[in-house]
Amino acid sequence: MSKKTLRRYSDITSLIYLLTTRTITLLDPATWDDSNDSHYLTLYKERKKVQTVLALCFTQTSERYHYWRVFGNGASGVCTQFYGAALLKAVRKQSGLKDKSVEYVELSDLRTRSIATDDLPFLKRYAFRDEDEFRLLCESATKMAKLDIPIPLSCIQRITLSPWIHPALSKCIKDTLHSIEGCGKLKITRSTLIGNEEWKLFGEEATSPSPAPLPVPQLEKQQTATPPTIAEAASVVCDWLDNHLQMRTMAEGQSPQIDPRVYRLDQELGGDTPILTIEGPILPPTPARHAFFVDHNPRANWEHWCSYVFVGDDKGVSVVDSTVPPSAAAKVALIPVPYSRASPEV
Repeated sequence: MSKKTLRRYSDITSLIYLLTTRTITLLDPATWDDSNDSHYLTLYKERKKVQTVLALCFTQTSERYHYWRVFGNGASGVCTQFYGAALLKAVRKQSGLKDKSVEYVELSDLRTRSIATDDLPFLKRYAFRDEDEFRLLCESATKMAKLDIPIPLSCIQRITLSPWIHPALSKCIKDTLHSIEGCGKLKITRSTLIGNEEWKLFGEEATSPSPAPLPVPQLEKQQTATPPTIAEAASVVCDWLDNHLQMRTMAEGQSPQIDPRVYRLDQELGGDTPILTIEGPILPPTPARHAFFVDHNPRANWEHWCSYVFVGDDKGVSVVDSTVPPSAAAKVALIPVPYSRASPEV
């Protein structure tokens, strides 16, 4: 099964080991916090009559507060985000390895069904369903304390530092990680989950009284609206960019010196269609009809800040920030979209 994105929450020491050895490490699950889970793995080991069962867990969902609290180990926590297909291609070369999404089951269901031995490592109680876990499992006839599986660094999409690490320290951590051989171009950011300046600015612009909610018939009409044309999607992106530049100006105290450049990617989107960049594929965070590329600093050499902006059938916008342009190897035309920022209101 192909996975779009797999995230692994751990700590900085585990990450340094991963980057230095270029491996992911499976460990003994006996010490896991959920004793129901570790008990099933112990039963699996006994029923299979093997000496070793090792495991490693990922989540298939986006960033969550409780992941940082439970798995992120405070200010030293990190989230390593992998290109799922690339990671699985690498690890499936390891003999004795199984990989599967975890199934979440209610206790009442187990009273009316039997469990196959092979399902034991991939069952958890329904209360854990929000984890949306994907698990690697290795069994061996010999005793092993751990298993390191080689992976290419190119399967790492990005690394996110803990939202609790002090901003003044995050640069030092980034520089240290970038100094590891082969890691100079890794995208490393600090999570703003619990402290996002743009989110705060939106709150400061709140009006009183609050705008009336849209009537239900209008919402239903929007949900069944005709997908936007190319021109309409371009207009949506330009409006988004106007608002984005206004937020930047408020946050930084000055407006950007030059206008960004906007391009439409002449590529039909649908299903799992990725945008191929020079560092690897980027997938739309939500279903999208049109894709655009925004170069925020067109006079600078690469790498620098840019954004991939996606427009859905409902004209909703989703954005993936990057530091690299689309790959020429994809042979997708970049069609310029005329843009000049809106004049500030006076």
